[in-house]
Amino acid sequence: MARYSFWYSETYTYKAWFEADSIEEARELLDQVWNSDLDMEEDLPKFGNKDKNFELDIDLATLEEVEN
Repeated sequence: MARYSFWYSETYTYKAWFEADSIEEARELLDQVWNSDLDMEEDLPKFGNKDKNFELDIDLATLEEVEN
């Protein structure tokens, strides 16, 4: 049998929530998550999330046979 490769991407969309004393503190915390200073799930107070969507994009134009 031949072996084939292709490129694909997956996108997961979530809605998340957490607690903060003010909108300013919430922004500061999210900034720290964005900068990788905090872990979203571990460090945001009372963090929760819900999966909203999943998308799969397969680039059929990249399908090619590769050597085994």
